[in-house]
Amino acid sequence: MGMAAGQARLLSITARLTDNELRSQTITNSKLRLADQSSEASSEYMDALNTQQLNYSYYDANGAKTSMSLTPNVLMTYSDLKNQYAMVNSAGQVMVSGTDIKNFESSDTMADFLYCYGIEKIENPKWTSAMSSIYGDYYSQFYDEDNTLYNQISQIDISGISSDLSASDYASAVSDLQNNISNFTNTNDLSKLGGTASQWLNTLSNPPEYSILDEPVYTAPEFSDLIEDFQDLQCFSDVQNSTGDERIGHIEHNLSALIWGTNGFADGNTFTNSTGSISILSSLAVTEDSVSLSNRNIGSSNSSKNLARVLQSSDQYSSVQEIITQIQDLYCDVVNYLYSNYNTGSADTDLNLGKFILLEKSADVKTEEELYNEWNDLYSNIMSLTDNVHSELQANPNLDSDYTEYLSDKAKYEQSIQTFKESVQTWQNKCSQMQQSVLNSLNNLPDEQIPDDTDSRYQWYVNLWYRMGGTSETSKASNSANNYKELDENLMNNSEWLQFALEQGIITLEQATFSEDGSKDYPNMGTYDWKAITYTNASDITSQDDEAAIAKAEVKYKNALTEIENQDKKYDQDLKKLDTEHSALQTEYESVKSVIDKNVERSFKAFS
Repeated sequence: MGMAAGQARLLSITARLTDNELRSQTITNSKLRLADQSSEASSEYMDALNTQQLNYSYYDANGAKTSMSLTPNVLMTYSDLKNQYAMVNSAGQVMVSGTDIKNFESSDTMADFLYCYGIEKIENPKWTSAMSSIYGDYYSQFYDEDNTLYNQISQIDISGISSDLSASDYASAVSDLQNNISNFTNTNDLSKLGGTASQWLNTLSNPPEYSILDEPVYTAPEFSDLIEDFQDLQCFSDVQNSTGDERIGHIEHNLSALIWGTNGFADGNTFTNSTGSISILSSLAVTEDSVSLSNRNIGSSNSSKNLARVLQSSDQYSSVQEIITQIQDLYCDVVNYLYSNYNTGSADTDLNLGKFILLEKSADVKTEEELYNEWNDLYSNIMSLTDNVHSELQANPNLDSDYTEYLSDKAKYEQSIQTFKESVQTWQNKCSQMQQSVLNSLNNLPDEQIPDDTDSRYQWYVNLWYRMGGTSETSKASNSANNYKELDENLMNNSEWLQFALEQGIITLEQATFSEDGSKDYPNMGTYDWKAITYTNASDITSQDDEAAIAKAEVKYKNALTEIENQDKKYDQDLKKLDTEHSALQTEYESVKSVIDKNVERSFKAFS
């Protein structure tokens, strides 16, 4: 019984020793893990010591330099003396805030966009200049928002004035226009009107004068009328009624009119007879008072001149040419007769022919009766041509020298029509162009007020307008929404995200920089351009140790070390306790085992 209790006690001690050794081993392992934790804490601390942070530096209005952690909000927010950057994603879209997107999409013009950011409105000098150009210096007296003057200008119609109108209808159309202008003028005090509106009104008020010549009419001359007129003349009746030298003088007067008078058919400055070789100077044959070598001033020779014109026009016909030759021969015979009888006269006598003619060769001098008979024969021959020559002239009017004058007058008449049409068309075109210029100018007036470009924020938001998709001051690209993307509000102040995005190339930067030649991508932006730039080359973006991260890691490292040291001490104490307990159990184990051994030995001795 005693032996069994001792064995049980020995087993209990053995179990406790085993547990003690297991606990000691566990604590020893835990101490080893503390070393690993210490190494990890040290590694984290060393990593923190190597941490770099991106900072943004700029100068405020007072010239003080400010530096802060680089965040999207820092880049996007306007400040005096601050470089302007845009964050651009891999799709080329500029990253902007929801407010920027709302302002852009609600604005029809750049001015509206700038007003969203508090930029004040001022009077637009371009508007003032445009109004002055249209209405003159007193434009305020003529311009109103309802465009009253504009409507009146657009209603004035000049289509009724046409070069195809008759003189009376044209005058009536011009009168109607003047009445319309008068009504327009009475409605408005235009005494101070200037600019293109005044120029248009002045041009409108002065249409071309009607300047078409009277249309000429050609009528072929009637021989019968000429003969009747000739018969009614005193010079003709004088031939018939006179006798002797007086008759011969009248015949010479009529023949001189035919040969030397207006439209006569003499050739050159001299006339050479066909039978008597008489040369007569035409300048001497034609005097102020009459056409005659004998200086007779009896009656009119107009009908003789008319006959000469017709004979001259028709001299290509053989019958007419025969009469012309007959006239020339008779004239020579008459002159020869007069010269032979009166060449001894003095300069003061009526028939001093010596100073008018040159007799190269004497011819037979005919009698008065012979000359008179030749005259009657000539007259009969002329009468026989009446119907024939008239019909020829009707068929061929160009044979008449008057027809040439008619053609010239007709050409002038037609040219006057063309010139008048061109002048009316030029005037209408000029009026229409000037009217349209005024109306176009009024339809395309610049804004009366514009954003104050002296505001320091002006250029910043102008640059943003064009980068987001503005194409001019008044228009946006049809696909402008593809130019920008909203940045998550939660990332606005996240420096770690922005630094990571820049370092990994998720986000790139563009800088708005001055460009004297402007921008090819944004031609209407002015003297600025958006240029890609690497963040490491941006002078106001710097990299430095992250002091906050280092301080945080240092505290964490120290706390970890303290905790590890405290835990290590506790493990040492626990191991010491286990060691003491182990020694006590080992002593007890040895004692119990010795008692059991002795009991076994006594038992063997008792039964041996």
